[in-house]
Amino acid sequence: MNSDIQVNAQMNAPGTGLFNFSNFGEVVRAAELLANSNIVPETYRSIVMKKSGWGDNYRETPTENPNAVANCLIALNMSNRMGADPLMIMQNLYLIEGRPAWSSTFIIAGINSCGRFGTLNFEFTDLGNRDIQYQESTGWGKTKKYFDKTANINEFSCVAWAIDKATGNKVESSPITLELAIKEGWYFKKGSKWPTMPQQMAMYRAAAFFGRVYAPEVTMGIYTKDEVEDFTEARDVTPPPQQSNQPSAISQVNQMQTSQPEPDIEYIDDEQADILTKMIACITNPDSIANIKKAIPDVRMIPAAHFDTYQNKLKVTIDAQVIQDEQASYAQEQSEGAYEYDLTTVVNGVQDVMYDSENAA
Repeated sequence: MNSDIQVNAQMNAPGTGLFNFSNFGEVVRAAELLANSNIVPETYRSIVMKKSGWGDNYRETPTENPNAVANCLIALNMSNRMGADPLMIMQNLYLIEGRPAWSSTFIIAGINSCGRFGTLNFEFTDLGNRDIQYQESTGWGKTKKYFDKTANINEFSCVAWAIDKATGNKVESSPITLELAIKEGWYFKKGSKWPTMPQQMAMYRAAAFFGRVYAPEVTMGIYTKDEVEDFTEARDVTPPPQQSNQPSAISQVNQMQTSQPEPDIEYIDDEQADILTKMIACITNPDSIANIKKAIPDVRMIPAAHFDTYQNKLKVTIDAQVIQDEQASYAQEQSEGAYEYDLTTVVNGVQDVMYDSENAA
């Protein structure tokens, strides 16, 4: 019992371990040191890698994170209040849509090490096969509609419990069931782990419920990462249909996300490629050729949907060249005609002079 009290006192002693501060300036310097480390999560780093493009165009650009030192200061403050190592706080604290969130394993570890309870346990009860009625929604705003659905599942409940060392009583969380997970929107949300590992997710949720009721000093009123993701992603955020053909800014950004695979593109066939190749061969203007090489590095890689566009642009270039060639040819003919006239006049003039000289003799 005495050893538990000593461990608890050490954990809750402010500024334990390496990060032991006597003034705010030392805290700021420690935050700057942590921000320059590449071991801490990206949220706390002064330089982060901004990702863009995909495939051969994928790039990572070093970008300054102006919030790094401030985030490290907050982590150090929470570390001091909880008596925990700052690196442990940073590795287990997430930021999801502006909400701080703990990892579920951090909550369980905090409850087990706080000294107030025995080891946290989980009790499962099989509730048999059941049909669960729930609602799903589609649309957005005024167009939002709800549909009644049914899910057949092997139902169970999970309760987190521990022995309170001060009283010797058994304290337990509210039961977590699959019916609760389905009706709250956790189960069927995109990317959910509930369908593949329901018992593990139930234990994480039960531990979070237990911590908020019996050990709020461990959670500090902060939800777990799984809970915050459920709060944010369970909401229907489908945008209203666009009224014009112009894509929205959101759709343009989504198309550029690195997580999205490059879409399959149908390119022009051999006959169409041969047509464009012959049209390009008809162009002799150096400037036009340079522009074409820049716009069409490989004629076979032109999307089939853009064939008419490229063909029309090449036709316009060829027509302009034909007009230019005709104008140049006409100007040359005019110049040559004037030269022949002048030459005839000179020759006739010479002949006239020679003829007059002969008569005078």
